[in-house]
Amino acid sequence: MCHTRRVKHSTLPHPAGTPSFRVLLVGALWLASLSAGAVETLENAWEIGLRHDRPVQMATQQHAASQEFEAAAESARWPGLQISASYTRLSEAPEASASLPQLPLPLPLPSSLSLPLSKDRFQNRHATLTLPLYTSGRISHAIEAARASVEVAAADLRRTRQDSKLAIAKAYLNVLRAQQLALVANQHLSSLLTHQHDVQAFFAQGLVAKADTLAVTVAVADAQQRQIQASNAVDLASAAYNRQLQRPLATPVTLAETQFQPEHTELAQLQHLAQQQRAELDQLKSGSTAMTAQARAVRSADGPQLALIGGYHHLDNPYLKQDTFRSLSLGLSWDIFDGGVNRHQAAALQARASALQLQRDEVQSFIELQVREAWQRQQEALQRKQVAQATLAYAEENLKVAKDRYANSLAPQSEVLDAETRRAGALGNLHNAHYDEQQAILQLRHAVGNL
Repeated sequence: MCHTRRVKHSTLPHPAGTPSFRVLLVGALWLASLSAGAVETLENAWEIGLRHDRPVQMATQQHAASQEFEAAAESARWPGLQISASYTRLSEAPEASASLPQLPLPLPLPSSLSLPLSKDRFQNRHATLTLPLYTSGRISHAIEAARASVEVAAADLRRTRQDSKLAIAKAYLNVLRAQQLALVANQHLSSLLTHQHDVQAFFAQGLVAKADTLAVTVAVADAQQRQIQASNAVDLASAAYNRQLQRPLATPVTLAETQFQPEHTELAQLQHLAQQQRAELDQLKSGSTAMTAQARAVRSADGPQLALIGGYHHLDNPYLKQDTFRSLSLGLSWDIFDGGVNRHQAAALQARASALQLQRDEVQSFIELQVREAWQRQQEALQRKQVAQATLAYAEENLKVAKDRYANSLAPQSEVLDAETRRAGALGNLHNAHYDEQQAILQLRHAVGNL
């Protein structure tokens, strides 16, 4: 004959008065305090993080530096003005000597004549304006290399920003995951405390054995362990998130939930899109272009260099009729042989350009794999989420049945405890699957290059 267990009025303390419940209450109040402050969205986190992220700041400075180098390369086309001055002291004043012919004159004449050319101390001042007319392509190739370097820096900045956004998003989702798992741990502990109170009441009425009270006490203690671990995980996740945003680690964190929709585009189309959008490929392509242009600029230095030179000169010489002169020259220079220095330097730069192109081919294959992995993880997380939702419904129904069977003496208490554990596990699996899905969606966007 089955005996129905009903909890009668008892002098047993309510769970609210037990130490276990006080631990639960502290955890619940702590989790509730997380929603007391202003809610921060992922877009807010990205804005704050990108503004303070040091790698992004470094990449921004590198981009600015490349633009300055481009401006410097373009400035080489314009005339250059040089001003120079010198002060010279000679060991003796220079003179010009001339022989005089001996003429049959009544008065004797000197046989030679010395004329001073300048003083032994004098100053010279010059202003020269040089305009390059033809450089065998040296300046134009240098400008091409500088522009390609700007594209390299811009691609690196774009890549760094996307990497930073992904890191911030992972830290953001880790906080949400930890908070939800902490709520699961608190709910599990609360449910076990309620069940423990009922079991103790049954035991006081002589309806269950002492073993039931011991078993539920052990289960409550295990739930307390998990609740403590979950609370600590929230604190660590929040600290890591604050560090990602360059904030004090103890800053309170209240985050809005994310609901990113899965990407339904075909895998092949996503891989093709990644080949067009990924910053790494643009960076390597522009790097190869820059190296090739630098090699051509170095080779051009061996060619003829033609310039128009205008000058203004002042000579400190009292023996000259005028001491200021203007000049206009057409200058040609041509390094016929330099021992092969420029040739070897150009070959080295061209080899680096080829290496970057090979590296781009390798990265292109790796990006295809990254997109496939991210796409597969999204599909996996979506399927896990669907299974977890169904499992949770079964686990909740199973818990109700187990409690009813136990209350009617149709099942041992272990069935209730197992059902409680399965329900908590199913709820935790659902949260893990949800945040794995959200992270996989962002990972796929990053792999495609449009995060």
